[in-house]
Amino acid sequence: MRHRITLVLPLAAFIILSALTLFFAACSGSGSVLDRIESGKASASRPQQLKDYDVVMLDAPPVKLSQMTGKNKIVVLNFWATWCGPCRQEIPQLKAIQREYQNQGVEIIGLTIEAPNQATEQVKAFAQEYEINYRLGFSSGEMFAAFNGPDPRGVIPQSFVFGRDGNLLPNGHIIGGGSGVHAKLQTLIEQALKGSS
Repeated sequence: MRHRITLVLPLAAFIILSALTLFFAACSGSGSVLDRIESGKASASRPQQLKDYDVVMLDAPPVKLSQMTGKNKIVVLNFWATWCGPCRQEIPQLKAIQREYQNQGVEIIGLTIEAPNQATEQVKAFAQEYEINYRLGFSSGEMFAAFNGPDPRGVIPQSFVFGRDGNLLPNGHIIGGGSGVHAKLQTLIEQALKGSS
């Protein structure tokens, strides 16, 4: 009996630690752990031109994607979900960016990948609980797939930073949560504000 306990306890601890590591690093269908900014130009896996998707907003009428980006403002589109642990960890950083830069023409827009016909009340309650200070909406599966590219994992959170001209900034794609999201966004936004994007 003692021999079994000696084997089971380390194995259980390993399994629990592995699961927690994957859960807190990034949410995806495959449990992939990604936390990086893509280097160089816009990735070949990311579409250069996107369809003008209809976006259902949480507390406003639906809008077109083209109405959200450009218009001489810097926009951070963040894909997330209420059930995603790393997304929850990232929210305070997004709130801080919104507070710091809202008077400089920067806007955070959080687009949950949950279905509006099933999750509207849940997302409203979540937004209130987390005191989210930026606009929220719902991404269709098609829209998220277009942003996500051919990667079948569908990792969230993901953020895309668009310059004042409505184009994705070089290195403007952040995958995964983590404590460095604020600094990464700040760097991209500062570059865009200085016109170096």
